[in-house]
Amino acid sequence: MRARVRALRSPTLVNFGLSIPGCRGAHRIDVLSAPRLGSAGFGFVVDRGPAFSTGVLALSNTRLPNGADPFGLGITLYLGLVPPASTLFLEMPTNGSGLGTVLDPLAQDPALLNLQVLAQGAYYWNILCSPTLSGHCASDALELRVQ
Repeated sequence: MRARVRALRSPTLVNFGLSIPGCRGAHRIDVLSAPRLGSAGFGFVVDRGPAFSTGVLALSNTRLPNGADPFGLGITLYLGLVPPASTLFLEMPTNGSGLGTVLDPLAQDPALLNLQVLAQGAYYWNILCSPTLSGHCASDALELRVQ
């Protein structure tokens, strides 16, 4: 599914930054469908997380091109998370394969047209597998514009 989604991607979707790999390898963030007004099936996916767990999806309007580790967790975040950035954190449950999914339908609201959104996912791994000293890992980041 991932290869097919990436092959049909909208030019308004751009991945950037590096993943801080978890215990199953590097995490990648993607979308469930093109970010179009009125898309009830729009949402985000982050792969290779811990099975049957919960990660965090951060959404922001500010990009940190070089990334930063503002919380000292050993992961690079590419989104502005503190004011003046507007930030939203969403729970991202994973399935048995470790695929984290967040459904985020887009309203048919013209005010959202051309809105820039940046997204990045993060997971915590237990002590049996700790990819960083803090046990946290993160996906690459994704920039999108609502069409």
